Amino acid sequence: MKNYLLFISLFFTTVFVSAQTDLFFSEYCEGTGNNKGVEIYNPTSESIDLTDYYVVRYANGSSTFTTDGATDLLGTIEPHSTFVLVNGQTESTPTSPACDPEMQALADQLDHEYPAPMYMNGNDAIALVKTPAGVPPTNTNITPVDLIGQVGLGSLISGETGWSYVQDTTLDYLNGNGDPIQGKVINYIVQKYATNGSDFGPFWMSWTSNHTLIRSPEVFDGIVSNPDPFVVTQQWDTLPAQLDPNGNYTYADIWDNLGTHDCIVSPTLSVDFSANDTVICESNTVVFTIDENAYNIDSISWEFPGGTPSSSHDPEPEIEYSTAGEFDVVLVVYENQNFASQTKQNYITVNPVPPAPAPPAGDEMVCYDEVFSNYTTNSTSAIWELSPPSAGTQNYYDSTCQIIWAQNFSGEVSLKVKIYNGCGEGEFSEPLYIQKLESSNAEFSASQTVFVNQPYTVQFTNLTPSPDDFEFFWDFGNGGTSTEVQPEYTYPENGEYSVTLKATNTATACTDSIIKEDYIFCSGVGIAESKDEDFKYWVDYTDKALKIEMPFEYKNSSLKLFDMQGKLCGEAQICQPEISIPLSGLPAGLYQFVIVGGKRKLSGKIVF
Repeated sequence: MKNYLLFISLFFTTVFVSAQTDLFFSEYCEGTGNNKGVEIYNPTSESIDLTDYYVVRYANGSSTFTTDGATDLLGTIEPHSTFVLVNGQTESTPTSPACDPEMQALADQLDHEYPAPMYMNGNDAIALVKTPAGVPPTNTNITPVDLIGQVGLGSLISGETGWSYVQDTTLDYLNGNGDPIQGKVINYIVQKYATNGSDFGPFWMSWTSNHTLIRSPEVFDGIVSNPDPFVVTQQWDTLPAQLDPNGNYTYADIWDNLGTHDCIVSPTLSVDFSANDTVICESNTVVFTIDENAYNIDSISWEFPGGTPSSSHDPEPEIEYSTAGEFDVVLVVYENQNFASQTKQNYITVNPVPPAPAPPAGDEMVCYDEVFSNYTTNSTSAIWELSPPSAGTQNYYDSTCQIIWAQNFSGEVSLKVKIYNGCGEGEFSEPLYIQKLESSNAEFSASQTVFVNQPYTVQFTNLTPSPDDFEFFWDFGNGGTSTEVQPEYTYPENGEYSVTLKATNTATACTDSIIKEDYIFCSGVGIAESKDEDFKYWVDYTDKALKIEMPFEYKNSSLKLFDMQGKLCGEAQICQPEISIPLSGLPAGLYQFVIVGGKRKLSGKIVF
């Protein structure tokens, strides 16, 4: 017997809360034909929503129920009130009669079609169960609330009549022909056939078939463990026989009490409780306090799903919660044979310390010339850590971190992140390793940087190390460019030119640049326009004078001439578009002039 009860023992033996805080079966009607129904009672002081409550049928000794053998209950049961579920068949077939309309009129809900639970026949175990919110019942996800019968008996019950009020007996009686026969009840199970194997057994001994059972008033909780054996008289009373329309006494089809139930519960006994904190962090404790009126009662029973300990009988228990989640708290108090309960759903909220987030996301290779780099994580409220700190500074907000790289830094760094909340800081993520590449050290020189006479041809020398690793781009400052490694370039006009060299690494695609401002200076006879289209200057070596053309309004402008050490060598007032500044008496060398006033400030260099 123990072997086939293994599944059920695993399933029904866990009592998760005191059942006084939940529903139970209060009446069982197993009548003739399909006159079947059950009554469910709410012994608590609060309304109970029937969402996620189901009645299921373990047919003919089965240890499982089928999907069609489960009925989801609809509606709400008010405090100290009942809910009636009745067979829903309204039309008879040749093999299945309709349920009596008078019985159906007493129902709060009619059951669905066969094989619904209300097609029970006396040897089926009927259970009231709950499931997780919004989840249909399976044989592995239900929580037991109450049970009529014994689940998993298999062949010991499948072909028999039902459960009796006596354990073992052998009866002598007469069959329909007046012949003496014997029938048996074995371990509370009424055998369907007499010992001769042909006549019916003592069917009248079965309380679960063709009987109406009323739960004893002293019972105010459901059976949540599978009984072995099921003794019907321990919690149930059968109604006395009544005369049927034919004048015969019968125990079947009696539903006078369906919809009402007497239970020893005191509506005046109430209880409440509070907690010193209802929102905590993992591994913290909560102290619960029962209201003052409860200190004079006989006993106290707490249930703390998710807490340690999970139950207590103390008036002020201290409970630790080590796992994040939302948890119910149940309190039941007893006085004499009465009780009161209080259930607070999702009363305690336990917040977790944040878990380690995913590693930061962003570039793992950063070019030398990049000033900053941005990185992100999959969580907010983040703390970032860059190692070594000398690599740069961090600007971060929530899920984004910007590294502002230290000037001239190159090398490998690690970046990791952790999350914080009101419960503290979590662990750091796995690090993201970032390679800040070295500079290519782009460099160049020129064969000549100062020209007096044309041609102004410059041979540039690329001094970048390992030039074969790079692609180059030259900008000669006048719109001329080149991609040669060692270019030669002739400037067509006089002027002062900045030169730029860009070196792009072919392996990393990183580009470093070097700019030499005003690097090439071209001056002499026939000098062309400067950078300003309407401004020209040149040296007339015959007249030993600086010639300037300024075709724009520049009244009240002045010119000052300096040597390259900043010494003022001469000055003049500009009063006309074309002027000549004498240079005689000056030693040969490089000079710079500045024109200020008027609409613009102009400057230039000359060689004399």
